Amino acid sequence: MADWRLVLMRVAQMSDQKEYEKTVAEKFLAELNDGWRIQGDDSESPDFVLTDGTMTVGLELTGYREQGAHNEAFSRDSEFRQFIYEHWREDATVNHVDLFLAYRKVDRRFTLPKKACWSDLLDELRTLVRSLDTSDEPSRISFDLFEEVDEDFERFLGRRQRCVPTPDNYPLLCSHFYKVMVSYDPGLVAGPPTTSIDSRNTGADIDELQRVLEAKIKKVPEYRANLPPGAELWLLIHNNGWPSTAHIANEIIMEKLLTTAHSILAASGEFVRVYWFANAYVRPSGPLHVVYRGE
Repeated sequence: MADWRLVLMRVAQMSDQKEYEKTVAEKFLAELNDGWRIQGDDSESPDFVLTDGTMTVGLELTGYREQGAHNEAFSRDSEFRQFIYEHWREDATVNHVDLFLAYRKVDRRFTLPKKACWSDLLDELRTLVRSLDTSDEPSRISFDLFEEVDEDFERFLGRRQRCVPTPDNYPLLCSHFYKVMVSYDPGLVAGPPTTSIDSRNTGADIDELQRVLEAKIKKVPEYRANLPPGAELWLLIHNNGWPSTAHIANEIIMEKLLTTAHSILAASGEFVRVYWFANAYVRPSGPLHVVYRGE
């Protein structure tokens, strides 16, 4: 029975992935605006068969996102936020309070808490929230977590908020985060917490891009075997804004990725056209970039 459950879960995941890829392909074709459309839904290798009424083209998709330490951080942060949420909503004294947590960085890495201290961090968050008067109208309070606060500044802050988070009273919060934002509404149940990792921008992971493209080049004979003789083969590289490790921040990073992709794919000559469909705001001209056209 367990084996059948795994099979069914895998089939469901493949179905969801196919639907997502179809959405990406349809948005790409709408942006291309060149008369191409998807022909049928049963292609798998390549992902889609396109037609413009006279020609047939095979379209293979590949996703890009930065890997390595940042991707690992995103996964661990997601687990941490889920842990907070599951315990937060069970506590009637804080379950109307939303949290935003901004991580500190050391050597460009986020100071992610280890699982062993999650429970103690949760206790500090509860203590911080319970120190506030959350019986008023909906409000938002932002706490800067200080390494050190002199007496004058502490008196100044005390006029605006009831406590000053420092390493003396909130050691774990202060060691991992530089800011906590508390939003509360007595009439609403809190949603999942958010963190600064949600809004980070990726760099250019050249090793990851090379790995992804070389894997596609190796499968070209398989793609061609499943297409009519003479059909062109296209590649669509795509990324979007979620997870945050898939978001390309600016034109400089985009150009670096496009140049790398061009050098790899033009040298192989396996794909007639290669496009990159990026998150929409990298360039003012829009999300569609031509990597390579071998026509």
